[in-house]
Amino acid sequence: MKYAPIIAKLILVLPLLMFVPTTSHAATATIKIYPTDDAEQELYDDDNQTLWSAARSYTGSFTRPVNSTSEALAIRSDAGTGIYRLYRASLLFDTRLIPANATVQSATLNVYKVVYGNNTPIVLTQHTRVSTTTFASSDWQESHYGSEIARGILNVDQYTAFDLNSVGLSYLNIGGYTDIGVRTAFDYDNIDPGNIISAAGFASSEAAGTSTDPYLEITYTVADTIVTLPIFEGVIDSEITNSIKNSFFKMRAEQIMSDIAAGNIQQAKQQIKVFITLLRAKNIDSSALNTLIDRLLLQIG
Repeated sequence: MKYAPIIAKLILVLPLLMFVPTTSHAATATIKIYPTDDAEQELYDDDNQTLWSAARSYTGSFTRPVNSTSEALAIRSDAGTGIYRLYRASLLFDTRLIPANATVQSATLNVYKVVYGNNTPIVLTQHTRVSTTTFASSDWQESHYGSEIARGILNVDQYTAFDLNSVGLSYLNIGGYTDIGVRTAFDYDNIDPGNIISAAGFASSEAAGTSTDPYLEITYTVADTIVTLPIFEGVIDSEITNSIKNSFFKMRAEQIMSDIAAGNIQQAKQQIKVFITLLRAKNIDSSALNTLIDRLLLQIG
């Protein structure tokens, strides 16, 4: 906490006042966001794609309807039936729930594996939809999937947490929607899996309740712009000590600490201004007190 070292020393009335370098006060919070929508697209095989490259980059019209109501999302890429099948998914999150001035510290996408496929690794990527409210078959084409933000293998009948990498953290759209794409690792890495079935699946938000729903968990901090204090030492004379012992002064200091603890930074700043005014009103002629006031003024800008 920013002001706590200052106020605590005032309350304790130490014979030696020391301001040590402090980091900016930052409130830390973790938020869990469920998808506003999730869906899968199966790039269909009506064209009888027998070439991996052609199937992976398919942009034709022979695709199954976008599946946004299934209780599970299937991810697949293989020619297990003699022709290639590629299933890709997309999850949309309303990341406007994160404060605009937040700094994201970490984020994980958590998905619950259902009985489908095998231990095929999946890759989370940046993803672009034509619209955040409607679907288009083109949304699942290769060109709509961007850089990798996480990868791993799903744990059976439990959640798997995918830690977003630095690209993923930067990709989170604070103030808007964040669309996360899902592909098999074979698909993303452009490695032909041949006729060995390579698939995985996880529960969607359509499943009853939320006990298996995908969710994005984000930890962030919100800091104000208070500057860091340099080290300062000054002997407090008895007159200053007696002033701070005054119960009214102590009450003010405790109120400041309470506001800081509650995250009411602007209120704390206002209280510090009042505190300075009261100290000045004591008309104490002391270089230590003047320096103290200067440091407090630096804190409130």
